[in-house]
Amino acid sequence: MEIQKVVEYLQSYDGRPLKLMEVCGTHTSSIFKNGIRSLISPKIKLISGPGCPVCVTPAAYIDKCLEYAKKDNCVVLTFGDMIKVPGRNGSFAESKGDGVNVEGMYSPFEAVEKAGKNPETTYVVAAVGFETTAPAYALMLEEAHRRDIKNIKLVTALKTVIPALEWICENQQDIDGFICPGHVSVIIGSDAYRGLVDRYHKPFVVAGFEGEHILAVIYDIVRQIEAGESQVRNYYTNAVKPEGNLKALEVIDKYGADALRYTLITGNAPGNDMRFYWSRVEASRNFANKVWNASRFIMMNDPDNKIKATDERPANLTDADKWILSKMNGLIKEVTDNMEKYELGIAVAKLNDFIWEEFCDWYIEMVKPRLYNDADETKTAAIWTLKTVLIDALKLLHPYMPFITEEIFCNIQDEEESIMISSWPVYDETNNFAAEEKAIETIKEAVRNIRNLRADMNVAPSRKALVYVVTASEDVKNIFNNSLGFFGTLAYASEVKVQADKAGIPEDAVSTVIPDAVIYIPFAELVDIDKEIERLKKEEGRLQGEIKRCNGMLNNERFTSKAPKAKIDEEKAKLVKYTQMLEQVTERLATLSK
Repeated sequence: MEIQKVVEYLQSYDGRPLKLMEVCGTHTSSIFKNGIRSLISPKIKLISGPGCPVCVTPAAYIDKCLEYAKKDNCVVLTFGDMIKVPGRNGSFAESKGDGVNVEGMYSPFEAVEKAGKNPETTYVVAAVGFETTAPAYALMLEEAHRRDIKNIKLVTALKTVIPALEWICENQQDIDGFICPGHVSVIIGSDAYRGLVDRYHKPFVVAGFEGEHILAVIYDIVRQIEAGESQVRNYYTNAVKPEGNLKALEVIDKYGADALRYTLITGNAPGNDMRFYWSRVEASRNFANKVWNASRFIMMNDPDNKIKATDERPANLTDADKWILSKMNGLIKEVTDNMEKYELGIAVAKLNDFIWEEFCDWYIEMVKPRLYNDADETKTAAIWTLKTVLIDALKLLHPYMPFITEEIFCNIQDEEESIMISSWPVYDETNNFAAEEKAIETIKEAVRNIRNLRADMNVAPSRKALVYVVTASEDVKNIFNNSLGFFGTLAYASEVKVQADKAGIPEDAVSTVIPDAVIYIPFAELVDIDKEIERLKKEEGRLQGEIKRCNGMLNNERFTSKAPKAKIDEEKAKLVKYTQMLEQVTERLATLSK
């Protein structure tokens, strides 16, 4: 499409107000340079995202680097764009006049050369960036190792884009679409965004850096939204491949020491052989990222470390707080027993499940409404519980992931110097809360059932719905009434009503059952029937087209005789998948059309 027609369309857009986020700082600069905001309708608002690593570097990181720069025979090396980034005690530039040893560099390999020439000096590299810079630092370490240079270290604030975008999708649900970063996408590939599209049902489109490229991407996103679509598209095809830069990704993966260590321990028993798969290393790295992100979240909510895990246990702990403390208490006992019996694989499996599911996926989500409400009297109790549980979890995890646990431990508390010399967690009978455990498990089951119900009906998380909890049990009523603050959030509810009978509940309400209660959601609250029918008809047409294409290829003798077996099998698998999907869509259309 000609750029003039794109501009005319965007200028004349008069649909619902849209918020689109350009993730990359270079895109922000290009938007400003080319006056793109003046070329589009006021109803299309462009929001700058977290794509500049300098802009999202915390002050504590600068402070940590300055601590090293003040030591004798120690020099901090940094890129020029970091020189003026402020810490709590000033920037690198401001501190240079105070005699701290900070030098600029143009490449990480300069650090290798300087360290090689000056073995008596320790060179600390301020490693900041996203996926684009991580490979360079990894190659720097590889070169230092090859040359046996030992006086070079990294202080990292490296970030990955996908978790950042995931956080935005979870916490800024009014963002309608994303202009994906060009440089980062060169490394991670356009396919990296497909999980976000599948989960949050928003367009993610990769853009180049010319004004025309950005306008074309904005046009694409707007048209997708108007059509009710959410796709990954790539407008930077000369540089970005679907799979990304495999060599760079391999280098990044190669230097996950904790991930490798964790992989070799997980799912294995002493004396047994095991196959090595890079996918398992990747899963371990993802777990490490999960732990890191959870820790950052906690530190963001108590940046000055005013609330300490060593403080006296708060008197106003909620059921959710007592539940996670009780679960952690049981975990301490089990992991300790397993390790004393040298059952390392069993112990780490329990740790993985607890940290990933119970702590991150459930408890952190439960406490978010309290943390975001300064008027909540239990906010301090929530932060204390978060820190207490995380620190104990880090200690249990330390034998398996020593590096990341040490880094987090030294930043999240200041009472102990190192996790390596801290005390091992001890089982405490006073931290057993059986009743609260039962209550929260009831809430979890209800949330899971509601989410499964919504998933079966293809209802986006952004669409809130009224939820009725019908129960004759006073205990169950109390459980839900005491948990309304987070139950409504986790269940994507616009309102939660707890009652003894079905009074006021529409006959077309869909339901799900948990012990001693039935949960109802009015059908009309979940689905705009006319729009859903329209969407399903489009999907029906698309699937029919895919099936026709697959059949055409598989019935083509030239294709079946010359194509590799793997390609033929792939098309057969697609045919089966599309046929099954078409059956589901047809069945759903028949139900809605009654």
